[in-house]
Amino acid sequence: MYVMGLNCSSHDSGAALLHADEGKLAVVAVSEARLNRIKHNAAFPLLSITYCLQHFGIALADVAMVCIDRLDCSELFLGRTRHIGAGEAIPKDARVFRGGLRINNDFSGDASGLMRFGVDRDKVKWIDHIDAHAASAYYCSPFDEAAVLCVDAGLGIYRGRGSALLPIDRMGYFRESYHNGAKIDFVTGRLGNIAWFFDNICDALGYHFFAAGKVMAIAAYRNALGGPATEAIVLNKKEIFDFYMDYRHTFIPEAFCRDLVIAQQGGRLSPQAVAVAARAQEIFNEEMVRLAGLAAAKTGSRRLCLAGGSALSCVANGAIRRAGAHDDIFIQPASSDEGIPLGCALYGYHALAGGTIRQPMTHAYLGRAYDSDRLASLLRQWGLRGRPVEAAEVARLLAEGKIIGRCFGAAEYGPRALGNRSILADPRQAGIRDRINRDVKHREGFRPFAPSVLEGRQGEYFVDSGTSPFMLVATSIRPEWAGRLPGIIHVDGSSRFQTVGRDANPAYWELINEFGRLTGVYCLLNTSFNDNDEPIVETYEDAIVSFEKTNIDHLYVDGILIDRPPQGFREISKRLQRMIEERCRNAWEAAAATLCRG
Repeated sequence: MYVMGLNCSSHDSGAALLHADEGKLAVVAVSEARLNRIKHNAAFPLLSITYCLQHFGIALADVAMVCIDRLDCSELFLGRTRHIGAGEAIPKDARVFRGGLRINNDFSGDASGLMRFGVDRDKVKWIDHIDAHAASAYYCSPFDEAAVLCVDAGLGIYRGRGSALLPIDRMGYFRESYHNGAKIDFVTGRLGNIAWFFDNICDALGYHFFAAGKVMAIAAYRNALGGPATEAIVLNKKEIFDFYMDYRHTFIPEAFCRDLVIAQQGGRLSPQAVAVAARAQEIFNEEMVRLAGLAAAKTGSRRLCLAGGSALSCVANGAIRRAGAHDDIFIQPASSDEGIPLGCALYGYHALAGGTIRQPMTHAYLGRAYDSDRLASLLRQWGLRGRPVEAAEVARLLAEGKIIGRCFGAAEYGPRALGNRSILADPRQAGIRDRINRDVKHREGFRPFAPSVLEGRQGEYFVDSGTSPFMLVATSIRPEWAGRLPGIIHVDGSSRFQTVGRDANPAYWELINEFGRLTGVYCLLNTSFNDNDEPIVETYEDAIVSFEKTNIDHLYVDGILIDRPPQGFREISKRLQRMIEERCRNAWEAAAATLCRG
């Protein structure tokens, strides 16, 4: 049985396809942005649909069910186009909260494409947005029972038992609301909840709402730069329900409104901006811990699954883990709307089709692997030099201070690079963080980097010795290592590590292990393989273009080490960029033609 999930109504559109057969679930998933190279893209996921179908070698007609994310309470139908609007009115006393849905490109979600491709109406199922988030977390967890907490523009607390996933509390997106397991007469759209609050803090600091990670990074400068953080935000919460706190009357005092611009010269931050970010992060952490505790109390479960964009906050996740209300926590690595297609497919399979096969998500490598024969042809075409090398040689180059882009096997699903689409460096190198921020990623100097550490050795370097395969929990580095690993320590002494298991990613595990044998340090600095404001690379061509743009020293692709061309890279990169743009256009047209025929 094949079940497809789609996000075609919002940002981060994409597709997922699962195949249930002989007691196993096989899954492939991708975001449209990885394929059309437009970050947070919201185009109809035609390339993603084709990508998934080609992985299994099937046609769209072979899919038994197509499950689509639904954001409002009307019964969406094939042939209707939805446009995302500007958002609700701005509260007068929240003078710096501008509201609205700010993204970096215009878009509309269009489900009518399915009808053009001959999909039977009976195969199309609409899945509530928050239900999809919950399904992406619970059905991918190793738990047979758990509490589920979803926090984004909507809120949800669920109880998972076996294959059943039932809402206890749910509110948002103009959908039916639940309180304590019963439907209630309260329907609202974009809530003034904690996620709304943090989005507006991003807006107040001059960022779009995809910049929560930047604000989290700024918050860590609280002690370094001072500023009366407790006075930075006037918190006037209005309680509506026990699981919903209204932040629409929370505001920043005028004294802080005068200077909320980040001073970019020299990478300096204004004390006012730091104070606002620090207080906002503190409020956010407290609310996430409260909601997680409420989920435990309402379900009676000591296990927790997290999803929704707020679950990408590694600082809040660390606070939840330290709070101790749960014995075990699973966090969906694609917690944002990138994971909605996976959640839709899983909800359709389990909740609608009655499927019972569970496949715990032990890794996030849900993309397609590419034919290495294509790489050899590509290198010849563009006159690039590559040679097969073992992990030991790559480890040696890293230990010598080289920065290497690694593109191996299947890409990660979600916004975190977990080794297969990563830029790697030696965490012991002084100044490596500034070098990568300035010369490689071309981004703000206050941004930190995370380490990948061999599973089982994390306790040697970090205070929290638990596993973290998806790089989603922040902890503190042990004092004896603080001065020895400057590349992966934030200004407040925190670090967001990824544990790499040998079974989950043998080749990446081997590289870190070889680096450890050589240096005595069994971890690497790991950041996503992309330039500032572009999606993480997906294909070989993407990797080569990013190789030039990011000024890294070497490219390591499926066992082949590629050196920078001695004659220069600019012209090659320009021609490759044009080829990628043409490839995207041709792929769209070919996919449309193929699906229409099929």
